[in-house]
Amino acid sequence: DQIGKFIVLYSEDKIYKKSDAVIKIFTGFGGLFQIFNVFKIFPRILRDSFYDLFANNRYRLFGKYDKCDLPSKEIVDRFIYD
Repeated sequence: DQIGKFIVLYSEDKIYKKSDAVIKIFTGFGGLFQIFNVFKIFPRILRDSFYDLFANNRYRLFGKYDKCDLPSKEIVDRFIYD
């Protein structure tokens, strides 16, 4: 069951998933976050394995909220709803 266990980023007409999406997001912040590019030296299958391990344990690490915040009107158009 992969529901809620991976991230997809659409940027510059490309689709990034799992560890590629995380690297793209963090390096997009600029500055010291460029250090995340170093993870590209590892094969994607290895990076995605660590990503999956983290995704499967994130609630144990950070806790779980009973409800989600609704996005503000300023950013609601960035979300894709099914």
